[in-house]
Amino acid sequence: MIKKSLIAASLLLASTSAFAQSKYYVGVGINTGSGTQTRSYASGGEYETEYDASSTNIKFGLIKPSGNRLEFTIETIAADRTGGNAFVQNVNHSDTTSEYVGYNFDYLFVFNAEDSLKPYIDLGVGLYKNDEITGYSATTGEAETASGIALNLGAGLLYGVTDNIEVETAYKMKSISWNLENPDTSETINMIYLGVNLTF
Repeated sequence: MIKKSLIAASLLLASTSAFAQSKYYVGVGINTGSGTQTRSYASGGEYETEYDASSTNIKFGLIKPSGNRLEFTIETIAADRTGGNAFVQNVNHSDTTSEYVGYNFDYLFVFNAEDSLKPYIDLGVGLYKNDEITGYSATTGEAETASGIALNLGAGLLYGVTDNIEVETAYKMKSISWNLENPDTSETINMIYLGVNLTF
C-alpha cells in the first residue's frame, strides 16, 4: 500500500513539475483565403458555391517543455460568394455571404523549439455552428440548422520578436462536415494566417 502511494505521489509530482515548466500564451490573428461549399440532395442533385473566406481568431495555448503546443481557438469565418450556386440559407436564398462560428482544438508539432524561428505542423479538430445554413432531416422531415465537425491541417512559422512576443504565419486547410442530411453539406477552406502571440 505504501509502495503504491509512493508511486502515485511520484507521478503527481512529475505531472506538476511538467506543468510548472510549461509556458502559456494568448494570441490574435486573421486568416484570408478561399473555400467551396458542396451540397448533395437526396433527389440526386449536387451544387457548389465558391467563396472568398476571411476569419478572425482568438487563441489560448500551452507550450509544453518539449516545445510542442496545445491550442484552443475561437474563430469566426466570413464567406463571400464569388461563383457557383447561391448559398442555401434560411432567411434569404439570394444572400451572397455566410458566417460560421467555431471552436478549435489543435496540437502543434514544433521544430527547433529553442530557436527564434520555429517551424511547425498543425493537426486538430473543431466544432462549428452556422444558423444561416438550413436543411431537412431525412428521418423526421423537419428543418434543421447546421452544426459541424472540422478537421484542421496546417504548416507554419513562429518567430520570437522578444522573449514574450512572437509573430506567427501559416497555411491552414479546414474541412467541415455539417450534420444536415438533406442536403448533405460540407466545406473545404484554404487560408493564410497571420497573427501575434503573447507568451508568459
